[in-house]
This record gives sequence, C-alpha cells and structure tokens, in this order.
Amino acid sequence: FHFDTGEALGIYGLASMMSHSCCPTGGVNIGEDGTLILHALRDLKAGEEITVSYLRGDELRQCVEARRHILKHWLFTCQCERCEASVDLCRGFCCSDSGVEAFASCLG
Repeated sequence: FHFDTGEALGIYGLASMMSHSCCPTGGVNIGEDGTLILHALRDLKAGEEITVSYLRGDELRQCVEARRHILKHWLFTCQCERCEASVDLCRGFCCSDSGVEAFASCLG
C-alpha cells in the first residue's frame, strides 16, 4: 500500500457484496490505515438497505443513459429508483463543509 501517493489496492470481501444505487444511502471512505469506513448519507429507517454507488461523483451527475453505459462493465443494468423514475429529479452536489459527495433524497 502506498497511501502517501494515493496508490493502493485493497480487498474488502463483505463490502464487495454491497448493492449499487445511483441515489445511494451510504458512502465509503478508506482510512489512513486502509480500513474501509461506511457512513450513512442520510437518516435510514430500521431494516432499510444500505447501498453505495459504484460510480464516481462526476459520473453520478450524468443522465441515466450515460450512467448505465458506464455500469456496463459491472455486467448489470441499474434498476434503482433513480434510474427507473420517469424524470430524474436527483442532482448531485458537493457538500462544501465535509467534502463528501451527497444526493438529495428527492424520490421519496
């Protein structure tokens, strides 16, 4: 691992099974020691699935067709509530206070 240069490789077995959403409920960071840190992006209801995005923040701000094209290499077609909505009401924004990318909970 080369955390000082930003180059690292990690294998996170349980995290690799997390579901994708284009309007995720959770975000992932890697700690300085290589620990994977999962945090909620909004308040969650008991039993609600924690999802993450397989896409970068700039990719999440694209239209559904562009996001689905990028996700082709993951070998699935995204069918999250944002991709299935008749109008994409979610738009990404960068939170200037924390530097964390987040999404408005605009679909429900």
